[in-house]
Amino acid sequence: MTLTSTLTSTLTLILTLNYNIHKDQYTALYNKIDPKWKERIARYGYRINVATALEENLEEYIETKIYKYTYKNFMDYTLWSLFQEEFKGFTIKDFRKIRSVTRAKLHTYLL
Repeated sequence: MTLTSTLTSTLTLILTLNYNIHKDQYTALYNKIDPKWKERIARYGYRINVATALEENLEEYIETKIYKYTYKNFMDYTLWSLFQEEFKGFTIKDFRKIRSVTRAKLHTYLL
């Protein structure tokens, strides 16, 4: 066995173990979520179609994202990256459709 193949095997093992540990931690964390929120997270998953969403759906989408960010304790760069990705396509007009209280909660959380 060469040094290169030994290093490759070791790295593969480390990456596999690391993936399995994080997957198990994520599954355990996800299973602790209140069923109401779990359903909302599953419904809105990655993003929402802003053009076709009703105002109440936009409201629920934002509330769900705040819950998820809080539950997973996302902060700083991770939070900002997720926000940019999950709210891509939102305009000022779209945010104005949301109740001011919910907008304020999102604003406060992002600070």
